[in-house]
Amino acid sequence: MSSSDRRTHVKELQHEFYRLFVRRRHNAIQMAQTIDPEIEPAAYSVLFTLQREGPQRMTAISKHLGIGKPTLSRQLSTLAHRGFITKQADPADGRALVISLTEEGRTRLESAQKDRSERYLHMLQPWSE
Repeated sequence: MSSSDRRTHVKELQHEFYRLFVRRRHNAIQMAQTIDPEIEPAAYSVLFTLQREGPQRMTAISKHLGIGKPTLSRQLSTLAHRGFITKQADPADGRALVISLTEEGRTRLESAQKDRSERYLHMLQPWSE
């Protein structure tokens, strides 16, 4: 493969990564709105992280999502106010908080995920095996 061909492939790959990023952002907006119109798209990522990883310290969530603590703190405040998460003292270090999904948070998240899966299945229905 020539250098020119590689550059073309890399450019195409960059374009596809960009499209994936935009799609992921659009998905987060839709999911957040489905869960609760008062939460921001970044809050969906927090809920999803807690669903997959279980209860986490704020620092672990911040690192996992690549966001700063002030941004995360704002999202956590909104989610706690809406009843989707709890904040409890970490038994290993009382100065730190462990963030967990509430039953309401888990139910709303799973409902939104189920709705999204059903939409995808409906869109894929015309496709052949």
